[in-house]
Amino acid sequence: MRIHKQCFQPYHFIDFKLQLNIAFTNMISSMNLCFPRSKARDLVHQQKELNQVYFKIQIKNQISLIRMAANKFWKKKELSSLEQQVGSALTQIETTITEVKNLKVSSVVDYTAKINAKKQVYLVLIPYPCLSIYNRISSKLLPELEKRVKATILVAAKRTIESKWVKSHRSQTRPNSRTLTSVYDGLLEDLISPSVILGRRTRVRVDGTKFYRIFLDESDQKELEHRLDAIKDVYKVLTTRDLEFEFRRDDTFYQKRGAKKVAKK
Repeated sequence: MRIHKQCFQPYHFIDFKLQLNIAFTNMISSMNLCFPRSKARDLVHQQKELNQVYFKIQIKNQISLIRMAANKFWKKKELSSLEQQVGSALTQIETTITEVKNLKVSSVVDYTAKINAKKQVYLVLIPYPCLSIYNRISSKLLPELEKRVKATILVAAKRTIESKWVKSHRSQTRPNSRTLTSVYDGLLEDLISPSVILGRRTRVRVDGTKFYRIFLDESDQKELEHRLDAIKDVYKVLTTRDLEFEFRRDDTFYQKRGAKKVAKK
């Protein structure tokens, strides 16, 4: 029997066709048709062959999806089920956002249990060389990724902190990007992306504990408001620092391109 081109569809479409074929074979076997026995047997045999073909195509599609998800990761080890889910979602987004093809992922960590969140929270760590790619597409990528994974997604670059006293030579100096302060500040900038920090203040409570007040752009409030609690909790786990966010207007003292001039009264 000739197989139609529609057989080579994604696996969720093949599951539907498998159910139809199984229902058709059950109907033929249960009905008392006036066909000769040989013809009825041929029909059932042809349907069984089709079911086997569909099952093989389904397995091939699942294997190809796993391989495509593995190509999105920097490491060459076995992926967890969560990493496969995020990797397959990124491969689907590549069709709409072409720059995602150059974006790699180091690992995916589930912070839902650590911060006692009601909704699932995943932290996606990317290599530092891919950070510039992510910053260009973060406003488009994060909503699409959260729709497909159905969780709150936080993305940050993988950074390392070096001790000031560990040196291979006495004249060696530590890069500023490897200091604790620089890494903590860079982590916060990654978590609030695509927004920008307008200002920060260090405050001390009556009991002597510190917290940091971060001022964000008011125009990004709709995009960030549902993710602020997750950002606070994840940042607290990683750095033991308390945060408080406030939104305020970014006063610009220049005219943007395309903006109309306001007539003075």
